Amino acid sequence: MRPYQNITVTNAATSTWLPLDNNIIDFQVAIHTVVVSGSPTYTVQGTLDDIQDPTVTPVAFSIPVAALVAATTTQIGTLTMPVRAIRVTQTGTAVTMTRVLQQGII
Repeated sequence: MRPYQNITVTNAATSTWLPLDNNIIDFQVAIHTVVVSGSPTYTVQGTLDDIQDPTVTPVAFSIPVAALVAATTTQIGTLTMPVRAIRVTQTGTAVTMTRVLQQGII
């Protein structure tokens, strides 16, 4: 079983990209975010660009999951639109994008 992927971002910042496999036929990703401290406002973002290509500057957009856009509390959401990577951007103290689990990855 593949371990969960976790990314923590502190202070007003944006995390690194977490690559996903966008070639899975039934694309589904469970994303659980945890407010670690403070009163952050955070958004989970996605990109369709290849984050592994150093010549590409990935274009970020808010993922289409209402619970994970401008959130202020611990949330969970499911992303069903294929993206190549996700990240979290926030304006508070600390948020962890924890237990990111993609269907079909073993």
